[in-house]
Amino acid sequence: MMITTIEDPTAEESKPIEDGVLEYGLSQVGGVMPTKWAFHATSENKIIGGATGRVHLSQFYLDNLWVLESLRSRGYGTAIHEVVVARAQLCGCKRIQLNTLNEKAVALYTRLDYENIATVHGYADGFTLYYMAKEI
Repeated sequence: MMITTIEDPTAEESKPIEDGVLEYGLSQVGGVMPTKWAFHATSENKIIGGATGRVHLSQFYLDNLWVLESLRSRGYGTAIHEVVVARAQLCGCKRIQLNTLNEKAVALYTRLDYENIATVHGYADGFTLYYMAKEI
């Protein structure tokens, strides 16, 4: 066996490994693929915030929640999150889960009734990783 190390691989160079992991994972969950979702918050035809995530089985994985920096702390994130929760419920999800390195995001998610289910101190230089979840 020979092992080749590739720094900054192309999508083509990564694809065989990613496909192998996906194939195995799907074999474990009966072939059920995640469904991706995106939520755009707009004002004057401009995206000012939004969220992305995935539904898989009865879980919604909140990958990103973002609001334009100049508009933060005005309730936009909470409003976007409410739409995410509603969609997750329509999809039959029982829980939303996420992870973040952002301390301000932890405060927001705590206000939104998320529980911190795991903390990884020293995850990266100067950062703590928080795994959070909320039953819906």
